Amino acid sequence: MNPKISAVIPLYNAEQYIGACIKSILDQTMKETEIIVVDDRGTDHSVDVVREMMAAPGGERIRLVSLEKNSRAGIARNTGLSHANGEYVIFIDSDDEIAPEMFERMYDRAVQDDSDVCLCDAAKILPDGKVLCLGHPADAAGEVTEEKRKHLLTSYVTAMWTMLCRRSFLLDNAIYFTPEKYEDSFFVPLVYLYAGRISYIKEPYYRYYVRDNSICTTVDDTKYKQKVSLFDNLLSVIKQRDLYEKYREELDYVYLKKAYLVPTFNYVLNSTRPSKEVIRSIRAHMEEVIPGGTSNSYFRRDPKARLIEFLLRKFPTLGIQAVHLYSKASKDLF
Repeated sequence: MNPKISAVIPLYNAEQYIGACIKSILDQTMKETEIIVVDDRGTDHSVDVVREMMAAPGGERIRLVSLEKNSRAGIARNTGLSHANGEYVIFIDSDDEIAPEMFERMYDRAVQDDSDVCLCDAAKILPDGKVLCLGHPADAAGEVTEEKRKHLLTSYVTAMWTMLCRRSFLLDNAIYFTPEKYEDSFFVPLVYLYAGRISYIKEPYYRYYVRDNSICTTVDDTKYKQKVSLFDNLLSVIKQRDLYEKYREELDYVYLKKAYLVPTFNYVLNSTRPSKEVIRSIRAHMEEVIPGGTSNSYFRRDPKARLIEFLLRKFPTLGIQAVHLYSKASKDLF
């Protein structure tokens, strides 16, 4: 009998955390699950921890799949999906944990509603111990009408580890992760472009730990390029699927935020002396990909985005100062 849920965990240098992560899955109230750990060829003893757990009681539910070489989390997640047998699939990070009731309650709700996707909230735990709640658009649940799809595309939260997805839904619609960094930013919009019905339990079942050495906290004044490249790729894939024109306004707005403003923030906040030329180059690329992008109807109704964009364009020194002030005052970058 196939499991109800397959939990896919990409594993790379998580020796300190992988044991607690797997234990939180083994301790679920729902036992009809499988855990697929994808070894991304790290350099520590993470795999040894997994093998020890496989030899212990309950370890028969753990499967270890090894990649030939380090390929990053996106490829690891895709590989895990290709090995999954569960009716539903969820992707969990190796340094996070989940509440004991998460799988049972999300699966039951998804089956009850016949949903392609079931969402939950997450507790975002910062290095200093402060806890924030990550949620999804309040009206996400239910049948995904065209109006709701447009709303989800313009307001989604990139928290793919809170998304329990029907496996056949992902496979039938070729929804996958990109090999690039920030692969979740590629996956989530595709889910919302294709989902027919969504369930949403507004409980923080997922425990997302922000580590001091994680990708999102590592200082690197070139990582903005990875964000831009990823959304270039996403837009290209959507165009190939003939979905771009139908949701052009929404997708252009996503690009303005995620491939222009967020990368600009990333660059400014990670640079000791931000260059105005680099900031102009990020904007120039945006204008090349979506000509006339700032005339977008959603963007025109977004006062904070318009103000930051105006300052960066007309008064870059003030714009840089505004970026620092905004980032301190807000937990979200658009």
